Amino acid sequence: MIQDLFGGRVSELFKYDYLVLNEDLKDKLNLIFYRLSYLEKQVIYAIAENTEAASLSELIDKTQLIHIDLFSAIQSLVRRFLIEQHQNNNNERLFTLQPLVRQYVNFQMESTKILSSDEL
Repeated sequence: MIQDLFGGRVSELFKYDYLVLNEDLKDKLNLIFYRLSYLEKQVIYAIAENTEAASLSELIDKTQLIHIDLFSAIQSLVRRFLIEQHQNNNNERLFTLQPLVRQYVNFQMESTKILSSDEL
């Protein structure tokens, strides 16, 4: 894609403040995403809805999951490199998505909303 659209100049691509989620990447992310459990998807959606990193307490409130289920889902997502962990100044653990994963998940959420509204 970089070769086709930008003459192979990566710097040209980075002039645009948008990640390119082409069909090959979508296909690979689809394989990963569809293997996630319902609980893992709930956690990913909750993190994606935040523009800032989400704390455990925020995720508990948003997902309404039993603590052990939330903790297990987070561990699984971290192992799969789908979410990242950070610590704030108060040593509180925060969770974010990689920018490309965030873009994909937001695309999935929008697609779901469109499909749901079409069914009405």
